[in-house]
Amino acid sequence: NEHLSKILHKDTPKILVGCKSDLVQDPEKVDELVIESFRVKHDSLPFYKTSSKDGINIHTVFLNMVESILKKNEFDYEKIIKK
Repeated sequence: NEHLSKILHKDTPKILVGCKSDLVQDPEKVDELVIESFRVKHDSLPFYKTSSKDGINIHTVFLNMVESILKKNEFDYEKIIKK
């Protein structure tokens, strides 16, 4: 995050993506407390567990990022997606 802070504007939209969720055999191995601690430390980043193999949350991640960018730049997301 320190590296990103140097090269990105502070208001640049960011999300946290946990990839390959299909490979986690035991959900208990993914320490939710560590993830939540990281999110809080970094401005409560939106977090998604994803699996491109199973198609889990891939579409959602991209929609969230596009919506965040549009809102940041004061575009009307709903108006744009209805066209």
